[in-house]
Amino acid sequence: MNQTPDNFFPSDGTYCAKEYIPILLSPLLEQKFHMQYLGNYKWCGPWENGTRKILQLFLLKGDTAVFEWGYNYSFLPIIQSRKLTYQRTDKNAAAQLRDLPAAFIDFEDWKPFCIPMHSDSEAKLTAQIKAVYNRTLPFIQDWYKRTATSDGMINEADFQINHQNYYKFFFPSQPYVKAFLLAVNGQGKEAEAVLESSDEYREADEDIRRKLMKKLTECKDHSL
Repeated sequence: MNQTPDNFFPSDGTYCAKEYIPILLSPLLEQKFHMQYLGNYKWCGPWENGTRKILQLFLLKGDTAVFEWGYNYSFLPIIQSRKLTYQRTDKNAAAQLRDLPAAFIDFEDWKPFCIPMHSDSEAKLTAQIKAVYNRTLPFIQDWYKRTATSDGMINEADFQINHQNYYKFFFPSQPYVKAFLLAVNGQGKEAEAVLESSDEYREADEDIRRKLMKKLTECKDHSL
């Protein structure tokens, strides 16, 4: 790397990936996915029909991080503090349908997909960040290709529903996301049944349930 970040002077002999990640990855993600860096290890693409691509680093215990990517939907409400909110701004943007590298999900040889957040060598740290990105990129590209249509997104939600031993820790839940995707896809009756099966709906009070059904009905005015 030719230039150390201006505001970074390692005082303890270690280099922090936080300073290098935006510099190294932002040009690559803009070129590949038209994503802009929003801060806090998060990049988003432009809105298209109420949907935008989003990629972020998922911080792990042990001072490492792994790439997580997916879609941010403008029509999908999130239940927070007994209220429905939307994640439409750059500040609160989040992936609602998402994925991680398969090796990480399967708990196989996942270490090659993890970025170390500190290193005693600047050259080693920057090389590792680039290597993990290049190793993960084919998974990201394949996933976005498979989910490029509304049917593809619904199929991905179904896949994750059928593999809950790997995907059960995602929020919002896959049935919840699938319900709103079905509604946007014009499958209102099926959407209602799937929503009723979701943890979010079953754990909500009657007022929130009523509001969720109303929001689900309004999705018919959207398109993907």
